[in-house]
Amino acid sequence: MERAKHIVVLSTVVTIGMIGLHQAAQACPSCYGDPNAADVRGLNVAIIALLGITGGVLGAFATFFLHLRKRARLINQRFSSMLN
Repeated sequence: MERAKHIVVLSTVVTIGMIGLHQAAQACPSCYGDPNAADVRGLNVAIIALLGITGGVLGAFATFFLHLRKRARLINQRFSSMLN
């Protein structure tokens, strides 16, 4: 019960803070400025680069685990054929 009370109080404080500080939560000048400005183009390239790197690393992990699964199946088949 005490935990639920803390959650309600915390969510109320966060909601009041968001309502009271909505002006401070506006986008940066790069985001709502000229879309063809040099800094906006630079930020867009940076975002695409970070997404590409993150996607590449996640893809490498997925490929590695698929490779491990394939090797485990192959080894399991070899051992099961040796036992039969």
